[in-house]
Amino acid sequence: MGEDETRRVVTLHGDIDFSSATEIRALLLGGVESGRELCVDMSEVSYVDSAGIACLLESQYAASAKGGSFSLANVGDAVMHTLGNARLENVFTILETRPPGQ
Repeated sequence: MGEDETRRVVTLHGDIDFSSATEIRALLLGGVESGRELCVDMSEVSYVDSAGIACLLESQYAASAKGGSFSLANVGDAVMHTLGNARLENVFTILETRPPGQ
């Protein structure tokens, strides 16, 4: 996890699914702090299921509730397809690349 005073960047790997959801949920919710940006680098994520989407949505809502922001970066085609099928591609802030300096 990279971070500075205003931003944390978390890089996830592999599948975000039912078997990894509890661990990823804890990691992302732990990264949400008042007034900070949490950026999730998805470049190494190959698959997301409904449990993974729930983790991402919960983290986004938690960040917003604490006055911070939440974004996804480097989202691959397969994951973007899943987000599109769930009609969530416009719900998340999606960056082409992760923020510089992280």
